[in-house]
Amino acid sequence: MTLACALACPLACALAAGCGGGSGSGPPAASHGSGPAKPALKARRGPPTAFSRAGIPLPDVASANTSLGGEQQGPPPVALDGYTLFLATGTAVRVMNLGTGQTAGSARSAYAVPDPPAGADSGVVGAAPAPPLVVSIGGQQVALVGYVVRVPGKGTVPPSAAVELDAVDAHAHRLWRILAPLPVQPSDISGQPTVTLAGVAGRYVVAVVGDNDDNYRTVAFDLTARKAIWQDASFVAGAVAGDTAVGTIDPSGQRYGLGSHSEGDTLRVAGIDIQNGKAEWKRSEAVSAANVQQGGQGTILVEAADENSGNDIISLLGAGNGKGSVIANQPASPVGLSLPWTCQFDGQRTVVCGSADGGQGQAAFAVDGTTGRVLWRLPDKKANRVAPDITEAYDGMVYGTTANGPVIVNARTGKDVNDSPGIAPVVADPDVGIADSQNDGLEAYRASSLPIQQLRAIEPFPQRWLGGIPEPGYDLERRGPGPCAPVGAIARGEGEQFPCGVFGTTFGYPGCEVLREVLLGPEHAQ
Repeated sequence: MTLACALACPLACALAAGCGGGSGSGPPAASHGSGPAKPALKARRGPPTAFSRAGIPLPDVASANTSLGGEQQGPPPVALDGYTLFLATGTAVRVMNLGTGQTAGSARSAYAVPDPPAGADSGVVGAAPAPPLVVSIGGQQVALVGYVVRVPGKGTVPPSAAVELDAVDAHAHRLWRILAPLPVQPSDISGQPTVTLAGVAGRYVVAVVGDNDDNYRTVAFDLTARKAIWQDASFVAGAVAGDTAVGTIDPSGQRYGLGSHSEGDTLRVAGIDIQNGKAEWKRSEAVSAANVQQGGQGTILVEAADENSGNDIISLLGAGNGKGSVIANQPASPVGLSLPWTCQFDGQRTVVCGSADGGQGQAAFAVDGTTGRVLWRLPDKKANRVAPDITEAYDGMVYGTTANGPVIVNARTGKDVNDSPGIAPVVADPDVGIADSQNDGLEAYRASSLPIQQLRAIEPFPQRWLGGIPEPGYDLERRGPGPCAPVGAIARGEGEQFPCGVFGTTFGYPGCEVLREVLLGPEHAQ
């Protein structure tokens, strides 16, 4: 049975009447394999629906989680805030302005050793970078990033390990740091530990520290008081919804290095109060592995491998009480994948899931994050439509690829929005998309949410036009000497304005008049 077929029956059943829906028959959730938290959506800027044809290559460290074949093995260690790119290197955060191509600088971990010689101690125990998390603190946009650091010994006090949480602004200034001592020695930590920011709720952020042996612990921070408020070596947070962190608890009491194992042991799903670290609820079902994603406001989507049956079960649970319903219940993957789906919350109210191919065929579906209703599923043989390989879900859009190339699909309807968007981003923002360059590296591409019928092409980033050389593929005619003067908005669509200067007037390349024509058509050329 293919994965697509295995999913079709339970999903069809869920659409018709039920497949075991009820008050909490869904299995528990764990955080192993769950992605980092996504930043809050920007005030109705609209999701990008097309991208420029060429991008800016990002530093090699941005591809830390990309295989030699260009496939993403995990989320790239980047975060976007408009044209500002925050890039985690493992020992620092590098800040780039994609609008100018300039690097603002780097904010190092407080314990990182600048430019250590090869083989020397860098001061940071873990060099495996995880994505920063962009949040608003006191009205200022900052990127949060975590490290596992080695605190030097002093006198008779030996060196120790700690979690460092830094706040970095768009100018690469480290505004402050919080240190949370870990009850282990640096030598007890396996390999390169990673600090993944599972979610934020108001003044609180939840981080998960994991090492190469799948040992984990969860640490919570108060961003206002600027201190760590609790740690739990038995709990692995997967997502945050409301004031609850949802993940798995290892009830065995066994601890390995940093904390508990999140896969292979008998686990229970639980919801933990972010403010005090106390369990609000715990499910009774036993699972051996699970993924957790935010489903909507106050809900969590859980995919879990049932320990008794081995079945892969997908459920929607209330974050505050753990109650919910089963969306799909399918036999274990015929190719041995314990969790055959990768699910992503779009930041609005939809979770989209794509299958790990495993030679069984690509499949995808979407779930309403409030009701658990299955909105659509692909492939659809009757409609002669195939499923995309999903790369990102953002603000009501699903980005991915098929054999025909990149495609954008509406997250609520499953219908194609743009069958030739230029790229399939792995990270999206109203202004920028980040995607594989096909050269085992990542590039940043300019994005737009202009209506497709109004958009002929999108200008690349300004530095691509320096010297008056048009981007290949645009075949634009220069219509006048030198750059034009700023003349205000040249295009308007879906609430966005595009001043002439934004497209590069201040960067000295020719052609606001050309850009008008590209965006609005020949009749608007100056």
